[in-house]
This record gives sequence, structure tokens and C-alpha cells, in this order.
Amino acid sequence: MSLQFNIADLLESVVDVAADREALVCGDTRLTFRTLDERSNRLAHYLASRGVGKGAHVGLHLYNGNEFIEGIFACFKLRAVPININYRYVAEELKYLFTNSDLVALIHHREFSPLIAEVMGEVPEMSTLITVEDGSGKELGADGTADYEKALAISPSHRDFPPRSGDDIYIIYTGGTTGMPKGVMWCHEDVFFAGLQGGNPGGEPIERPEDLARLAAENPTPMSFMPVAPFIHGAAQWAALIGLLGGGKIVLLHTKSMDPELAWRLVEQEGVNTMTIVGDAMARPLADALHAEGANYDMSSLIVMGSA
Repeated sequence: MSLQFNIADLLESVVDVAADREALVCGDTRLTFRTLDERSNRLAHYLASRGVGKGAHVGLHLYNGNEFIEGIFACFKLRAVPININYRYVAEELKYLFTNSDLVALIHHREFSPLIAEVMGEVPEMSTLITVEDGSGKELGADGTADYEKALAISPSHRDFPPRSGDDIYIIYTGGTTGMPKGVMWCHEDVFFAGLQGGNPGGEPIERPEDLARLAAENPTPMSFMPVAPFIHGAAQWAALIGLLGGGKIVLLHTKSMDPELAWRLVEQEGVNTMTIVGDAMARPLADALHAEGANYDMSSLIVMGSA
């Protein structure tokens, strides 16, 4: 099959040359490219069994974690469209976003179940709910909710997906700070070159999709990326995708709110090369943590901190 400038095609090509490299670190979870791909395949097969396919919109109502990345990857494998859901929204805002984005499925942390239950009756098209267990003990509140890990366990891990296109759609919802949230639409090929640095950060963009895997395979020291911002921000999603497309490692803060001390400890422990933040709301706490009494972090691995 000829590759397209399609993010799922491109990610799979990197998996095939970097299968045993570490791809993602989040808390106690450490995934190689092979494992990340297999888990995403399982999720994609489960979604497909529920009727999710080309053009269908799947909400990701999640804190940062491997499930968010797996959700994006699984949707792209099916030519479906992942939709970022702001986890700070209250019921009325969720109802607007669920209906405005035409969701047919939702992957969510259990903590958000009561809010989701409040609006489910007004979003009849959203017929598939997949719950990520988080220990919150919240009542699920909706019939037919599937447990995330159980859904993966009953689904096959192989790839048998139809051909994809560089014209497949990728959507990021704005936060609604200048009016109601809006879905910004990209096709995969455009966002690959305009937002994901064309597969060769700091250099000339690649000319053929097949070149991406070659660059990843030839790179003896792939970069390690930390998206500090939540994945509800496009900046964090793009940082993670740039890292994975380069065969690099993604390091995530597995917390509900930013923990600057943990961020600097992870820079030291995981050899993070690039941090992506969003403005002073993250920059100032990180700077304060560096100057706190007794602070002593080894930041020798850090090359770039970018704010977007």
C-alpha cells in the first residue's frame, strides 16, 4: 500500500522501524512504539465494532495520559476524527460541545461520568461511551458504558484498516475565550506540513511519506519531548505528534493540574530535550520551582522550551 501524508500512515511507518524504542512515559506506564500501536489498534477495532468509521467524531474527555494519545491514533487509523473536550467544562458547556461537534462516541475518565450523565439525554447520537478507570469511584450514570481496558482486551491488536488519505480530517476545538468554542479543521497533509514541522524539525520538510521512517530509523539519538500543557491544547497535541513522528519519546505529567516540581524531576529522570508550555500560567510556576529554596534539578538534557 502506498503511504499518504496521513498521520496514521506516518506513525505506523515509524512503528515499523522503531518498534522496541520507548514511545511514551506516563506515571508508571511505559509503552514502546509496538505496544502503543497494538493498544491503538485494539481501541480502533473496538470503536469500529460500535460503528465508528470514516468521518465519525470521537470525543476525548480526558486528562493527559496514554489513553489520549491512543485515542488520537485509533481514530486516525479508522479515518475518524478525535475531538478534544475541555475537562474544565460544566454540564451546559459540555452539552454545547457534544452537540456542536457531532459526537458519536466519547472516551472519558470516570471522574466526569456525573457531568456526562446530565447531558446524555440531549445527545442521542453519542451512543458509545468508553470509561477510563481513575479510582474516583464516581457513578457511571449511563447504561452500556464500556471499561477502557476491557474493551481493549476483547479487541484484536493487528492492523487491517482500509487505505487512508492525506485529505482525512483533523479537528482541534478552541477553548471559547473569544466566543463559543469552534472546531478548527485541517486535513492531515496540511497539518503535517504547517503544524508538525514536515517530519524534519529544524530542516527541510520531507518530500515523500516514505522518507519519515528512514529518518527515524537513521536517528541514533531521538529527542525526548514533554508536552506540559493539557492535550485540550493543540500545542500539546502537536508537540506529542512531532516527537512520535520522529521516533522520539513522549513524557507526560500524569496529574490533573500542572505540578512544576514533578515536571523538573521528569526532565532530570527522563532526559527531556524539549518542553512545550502555554504562556505565563505555566512558565511562571516552572520558573518559581527552579528558584525555590533547596531546588537542584539537573537540566543538562533540556535544549528547547517553547510556548505556543
